[in-house]
Amino acid sequence: MSAPRLVAAVAVVLLLAGCGPTAPQATPTPTPTPTISTPSPTPEAPAPAALVLSLDALTLQDQNGAALESAPLADPDAAITLVSSLTGMTPDPEDNGKFGMSYEWPEIRLTVNFSVTSVRVMSATVAGLPVSTSQGIHVGSSRSDVVALDPFVQQYDGDADGLPDIYGLEPVSVPEHESLSNPGNPGTDYIAVFMSGDTVASLGAPGGDYRDI
Repeated sequence: MSAPRLVAAVAVVLLLAGCGPTAPQATPTPTPTPTISTPSPTPEAPAPAALVLSLDALTLQDQNGAALESAPLADPDAAITLVSSLTGMTPDPEDNGKFGMSYEWPEIRLTVNFSVTSVRVMSATVAGLPVSTSQGIHVGSSRSDVVALDPFVQQYDGDADGLPDIYGLEPVSVPEHESLSNPGNPGTDYIAVFMSGDTVASLGAPGGDYRDI
């Protein structure tokens, strides 16, 4: 092949190569936008709405009646701590000799004896919270309110008005003890309801017809 033809052939090859299809460019992968999570607000703890006295505990309840905190009367430290946290103070204990150590607030008194706490409630409220039995009896309730619950009747009439001065709510038979008011019969534990006239003057637990409270 002559030189001019060779040059022409090379030129044609180069021209055809330049006219070939262009390789497609890679499409960039989109970067995902980061999702910003908003933390859920922490729900507020339910506020105590009532203090309930049972035969064996003091219990804080919310407005729906659910228990928030309970202090067994068999755990004196727990009972003292609960009332102290409600009132914002712990009174100095008073030594009552064989009757134990008492801690007294204006509305409530706790007496610790042989590692058991006795409670006396003298007001319808403690630290602004209503305090009652689980059946709704509180200081200021009427005698008819108490009698309607068919309580245990303690045979004691100190004011000689012909009516019991003490009733017992949530009664539980205690066969290992003999009743002092009904000799020969088993003793009974209860929440003591102390009357003044026809009005509840105070509540006490644990009460029993075989012991003093």
